Amino acid sequence: MQSKKGSFIKFFLVLTILLASASAYYFLFSTAPRFEGKVNASFSPNFRCKALYKLNNEALALTNIYYRINPDTLSCKTFDAVTDSIQTLCTTPDGKHIFALALESEIPYFFDIVEGKQKLIALPDSAKYNTEILYSVLVCDNERVVLINPKWMYTWKIKEIHDKPAFEFENHNATGCEYSCFAMRDNMLYVGEDREHYGGKLICVNLDNGKFETLIEKSVVDLLFDQNGTLWTINKLPNGDPGKICTLDPINNQLKVITSITRPNPDRNEAKVLLNWDYPVTQFQKLFLNEQNELMVATDSQGFFQFDKQKSKWNRVGPDKIFGLEAFEKILLLNNDKVLVAGHINNECTFMIFDFKKNSYKLLAGDPNQVKER
Repeated sequence: MQSKKGSFIKFFLVLTILLASASAYYFLFSTAPRFEGKVNASFSPNFRCKALYKLNNEALALTNIYYRINPDTLSCKTFDAVTDSIQTLCTTPDGKHIFALALESEIPYFFDIVEGKQKLIALPDSAKYNTEILYSVLVCDNERVVLINPKWMYTWKIKEIHDKPAFEFENHNATGCEYSCFAMRDNMLYVGEDREHYGGKLICVNLDNGKFETLIEKSVVDLLFDQNGTLWTINKLPNGDPGKICTLDPINNQLKVITSITRPNPDRNEAKVLLNWDYPVTQFQKLFLNEQNELMVATDSQGFFQFDKQKSKWNRVGPDKIFGLEAFEKILLLNNDKVLVAGHINNECTFMIFDFKKNSYKLLAGDPNQVKER
């Protein structure tokens, strides 16, 4: 009897341990929030922003951890399955899917989050045993999602993502990882590369057959398609400044310069040269579309500008100077003429909201001693 009683106690202890382990696992891998509070310097991450997307009325931001930011209440949640191991993520423009790649014990996991529920997506063997999966990037539209790493590309049609394997093909020249920007249209992925002192290029990848085509052998800092299907790019000048905004002619794959800024060089007795620019010398950093689908550009020192296509002229929008922010890394369009910006100051990730109507901006996360709100 005593033996049976002792066995029962041991069984109960083992069962308790297993249930506790299961509970801990659920806590770590569930979508329940683990932190909620105002976004401020007390938990500002010391990492650059890897991804910034909109999901319904919230913003998803990935640095060293995963944030959900409510721009209206200025509140933030850090949470999600494998929060600390998410390497990259993206959301579909319609907000129905979040795709995320995580790494646990050097094993990659790719999953889809729909209505708060996660579902694993099968990865090809070449992704499971690829040591460079850590450097992957996710890009998607409402029809497709593409996983890019230095050796391979994988693409799925979203409606078939849980039923059919990925179409995989070799990634030539490590296209589309570091120093890259992306734009998708139909079955084509456009990748702009800026390799600092090593030049860059604009590449088009056919996602149906895996064929690569180099369109331009010039550095591309940023790119996007407008609502008419025109591809816009920010390109560097010979001196290394991102000082040109161009459009791509789809017939001959030539860039047409719309705006250009050349800084003065007193050492060479060179004056500044401006093409279609009526403002002080600056550098172009990010392109985006506003709520009216008008082209916008963020500059490093002069704020934001909207392009009047009929007059082929740039108009200033919002604050004329941004105090403290060193660079724009990601820009997310919000409602009511606002944008959420991820940048950095002294290598510290900084989140700011710009209100074009009120001509103001606020600091959400970062060092308040470095950024002056207005």
